[in-house]
Amino acid sequence: MRMTHLSVEDLGQIAVGLRRQCVRGDLNAGLVADALESVVRRRHAAQMAPRRRHANNFMTSAWQRVTAWASLR
Repeated sequence: MRMTHLSVEDLGQIAVGLRRQCVRGDLNAGLVADALESVVRRRHAAQMAPRRRHANNFMTSAWQRVTAWASLR
């Protein structure tokens, strides 16, 4: 059986609900919310990594082109 994954938004909403329970005195809900928020942060970072790599590669290639042009002058 294939397991489905919750989206980052779903996990964030679950964490918010658990935070509300924590405010009412359920300390275990706070601990679970901390763990879910950690997963949300990691997934956000993983989603942003390819975008950062692409931006870095674009800037590197742009600087390489400028350097090549300047060295030919």
